[in-house]
Amino acid sequence: QTQNVMSLFASVDLWRKVATGVIGLTAAPAIPMIGVAVAPASLPNDLTTKFATMAAVWSDLTGVKVQLSIFYPFIGVCKLVGIAGIMGFFGRDVEVVCSVLYAILCACATYTLYKIKEPLFPPIFIGALSLLRLRL
Repeated sequence: QTQNVMSLFASVDLWRKVATGVIGLTAAPAIPMIGVAVAPASLPNDLTTKFATMAAVWSDLTGVKVQLSIFYPFIGVCKLVGIAGIMGFFGRDVEVVCSVLYAILCACATYTLYKIKEPLFPPIFIGALSLLRLRL
């Protein structure tokens, strides 16, 4: 019976690592988001257009014009720091906070994608995964 318990803990640890790795893959889109501030002219036109459309969702919601040069680098940094926190770089307490905040970021991304009529599965899945891994 002790061996079964140890096996269960090993599989939970494996799934936690898999979940963390999948969340880590979402860091890739943060690079062009930060690129909006660093080198906006180097971004492809279709990406710039998509970013502008997404920012318009939040401008409409808040009634305040969202500046791309501020908004997307902020979101990109939030993603990178959040993922680093989820991966445990800042300790267990921060890991828990980052997991919850990352789920909120994913909820906001879900709202944005809903408004621009794009698939909702990716942020819903990643947000749920960031909360689920807290239970593992």
